[in-house]
Amino acid sequence: MIINPGTEARDGATEKNAIEVAKMIAKDLGVGDRKIWERVKSRDDEKGLFGFVFKGVGGEVDVDIPGDDPKVTVSNTPFKSRRLYVDGSSWLYGYALGFIKDAIKKEVI
Repeated sequence: MIINPGTEARDGATEKNAIEVAKMIAKDLGVGDRKIWERVKSRDDEKGLFGFVFKGVGGEVDVDIPGDDPKVTVSNTPFKSRRLYVDGSSWLYGYALGFIKDAIKKEVI
């Protein structure tokens, strides 16, 4: 059996929390409050992950964000912070941010 910490379902995940993390991603990418993401509800799942797409001049990327406490999600704490899924691969927040940035080619719309 393989255990991948940070990928398990959690009770209490909310869309509101996932949206706050999406806003934090935009801010951490240096675009302030500009909305560079859209919700994709068809990708939401029973584990409390909420679907988004982030768009930039170089492309777009699918990101599934856990609806956990945003402070915990962005803290990058192994075994505590749940992972974001960027084009299907799971990453702690800091790594996910880098992959999102690369996918949208650093500049955003």
